[in-house]
Amino acid sequence: MKKFRFLCLLAIAICSNALAQPLPSTTGDDIRQYILKNNSTLSEATDALNSSYMEAARLLGFPEGLGPGPYSGILGFNFATCADVFINPRGSARELLNTNAVGQFFQLRVKNDLSTLQECKGTFEEIDLLIFLKVWTVGKSQPIPYYVELKASIVSPKVNAEYRSPYSNSVLGKATSNQLEDVVEEAIEELVQDMGIQYLRSIGEW
Repeated sequence: MKKFRFLCLLAIAICSNALAQPLPSTTGDDIRQYILKNNSTLSEATDALNSSYMEAARLLGFPEGLGPGPYSGILGFNFATCADVFINPRGSARELLNTNAVGQFFQLRVKNDLSTLQECKGTFEEIDLLIFLKVWTVGKSQPIPYYVELKASIVSPKVNAEYRSPYSNSVLGKATSNQLEDVVEEAIEELVQDMGIQYLRSIGEW
């Protein structure tokens, strides 16, 4: 009887010790891979992996103290294997700027800051990531107001809507006609650099 009781207590102790062992912790890469495999929302991924929304924000490198919220969209960069760029001059920008030179500068910055993404070849339907630059200037009176907007969109309708707009930001200001092209290129450089950081953060390399 004593021997049986001892064996029961030993079995209970072994089971308790096993239950006390910590489970393997979820990583940011686990979350990314789950989302890519299942095309799930971030909320669905955290539930499936027994993680929390706030913990996911930390693991994915989102700003400290903030839940994923609007930041979850940048995970869309994980679905992209190639990118294409477009520039849209608006207002008086068509006359005031050398749009070919500005467009080439934009393409160069994208190739530099998103160097791991190859340029898309083929039809529009085959583009994974569309990077769209809008440059808008108003009139010709000095100083000239300008607005530079950069957006990135996942083209495929198969990707969860939560991830189809991984980046959007803008810069606005005023400049003289002599300064305009330089300040527009500075704005482009600032925006593309920021997008590059968000891209690296999205894929877990920042």
